[in-house]
Amino acid sequence: MIRLALFVGLTLALALGDGGFAPTSAPQSAHAADSTPASLRWDAQFGRIWVEGLSAAELDTLAKSESARKRLRVAVEGADSPILGKWEVTAKALTFVPRFPLAAGVDYVASYRFADAKTPELSQRIRIPHPDSPRVSVTAIYPTAEKLPENLLKFYLHFSSPVKRGEVYSRLKILDSAGKPIDLPFLELDEELWDRDGVRLTVLIDPGRIKRGLKPREDVGPVFEAGNEYTLVLDANWPDLTDRPLVAGVRKSIRIVEPDMQKPNPALWRVFAPESSESPLELAFPESLDQALAERAIWVADANGQRVEGSITLSRQETRWRFMPKSPWKAGKYEIRIDPELEDLAGNRPDRLFDADTSETKPEETTWKRSFQVAPVGK
Repeated sequence: MIRLALFVGLTLALALGDGGFAPTSAPQSAHAADSTPASLRWDAQFGRIWVEGLSAAELDTLAKSESARKRLRVAVEGADSPILGKWEVTAKALTFVPRFPLAAGVDYVASYRFADAKTPELSQRIRIPHPDSPRVSVTAIYPTAEKLPENLLKFYLHFSSPVKRGEVYSRLKILDSAGKPIDLPFLELDEELWDRDGVRLTVLIDPGRIKRGLKPREDVGPVFEAGNEYTLVLDANWPDLTDRPLVAGVRKSIRIVEPDMQKPNPALWRVFAPESSESPLELAFPESLDQALAERAIWVADANGQRVEGSITLSRQETRWRFMPKSPWKAGKYEIRIDPELEDLAGNRPDRLFDADTSETKPEETTWKRSFQVAPVGK
């Protein structure tokens, strides 16, 4: 169970860093709780702004002082005066409820200013969808492959616009080959793992049913079994922020193959260096990689070690990585850098297997590198 707790904490940290829930977070300070950075978020379902992760001393000051509470303000973007509303202080948060519902199609900015001027303020831009805006659709589901390993760790669901929170586990299910729902296949978290724009959802398969030796797997077995077929089903009635259903539900067919018990090995990747100053860099992987992490944990550095800015796209069932620099390549040597958080579909990383006892083996703390050369123009 210790391993499971460590996994959950690490997964939340990684998801929130790229897009778990979407709060904006301040650096750790005297105003942050013992280990949780302060964050500000807009709760569209209940029409409320939350500032969480504040220290007990900060919350005590807010409870006693109305002027302190007004450091949390919401205003139309560009306006000098904040909107009217009511502040409340709970044991764990400061909240603000607008006196009147926020208007659809209008841009607002919510901000919280700390008493300590050295701590950067929290802010978030808010826009309420207009009722006549297009209905939400599912734009992608990752992994895109149909054949997936028995120890598959997660799905990513991409939406065209935000949908209501708190609906995930009632709107999403996995059916076996007979059409029967799998009982409790997901790790059901109170804080759903949305990105900052609220359009990408991370759904984790229950790791207790993946890792060998854990009680859930021993009691009820794995979620997936090699050789069987399953269907991931997303309910069309999942409401958007204006309570309209999705354009359509989605069904993804899955064929399960043997579990993946190999670590990703960057040394086995094929590197296709740019053929000209305006050509892309491409990598070919021998297996599908985690889509979100492949877009974040693989990057390019120039000869001075500086990150090269550009855009990344994945294709061929997440086995092909393509990088197009923002500016044309300059002749010289470059490095492809791979952060250790990179994962394959089973959660295996270059430094460790997901199904391993990390309490006994310390993962390597390193960044893997591959080099390539860009030739001078005309050569």
